[in-house]
Amino acid sequence: MANSKRKCKNCGKSVREYIVINNVAYCSFESALQYANNNKPKGAEIKRKAQKKKDTVRKKELMTRAAWYKRLQILVNQWVVHVRDAGKGCYTCGTTDTSIKYDCGHRHHAGSGGGDRRRFILENLHKQCSIKCNMHGSGMPVEYDISLDIEYGEGFAAKLNCVTNYSTLKEQFPTWQDVEAEIIRYRGLLRAEGLTPISRG
Repeated sequence: MANSKRKCKNCGKSVREYIVINNVAYCSFESALQYANNNKPKGAEIKRKAQKKKDTVRKKELMTRAAWYKRLQILVNQWVVHVRDAGKGCYTCGTTDTSIKYDCGHRHHAGSGGGDRRRFILENLHKQCSIKCNMHGSGMPVEYDISLDIEYGEGFAAKLNCVTNYSTLKEQFPTWQDVEAEIIRYRGLLRAEGLTPISRG
């Protein structure tokens, strides 16, 4: 406190009651804090941002391929069900009941008989009713194949069944940056449709 007026370093007001920090007068503690936040040493801020960026890249480098694929799978599934197949019925039973839950059904599942190669092949992914077909019906493979041949042409199901027709995931996505680029692309596609990308995983 003081009897004579002093000018606040932050807001410029002349005040009779002020606080002094490091020989500089401020009209209040809040004003001093605001000044400090607005005048951080530029070098330190640049260094902090550079370290944060470095830490983010390192964290990404340490993620396993399985973790990257999981993130991508969530977004691809969301896009298939809520954008590409929105308004369509279940791929295997045809139901259009809006009161039930729908999943992204894979004809060939990841980890089963080379299913990883077809994990992100869009012709291998279609909207399916969650309980009846995808879960209890184990994906309804016979009905799925019939629908594939109807939609993509006779013999397509057999082509999709042949593992060697498709590249390995490492060939499709040589680096984690390639998977990340696809994640970013699908996030953009979902946002363009007014949807919030799911970020689990």
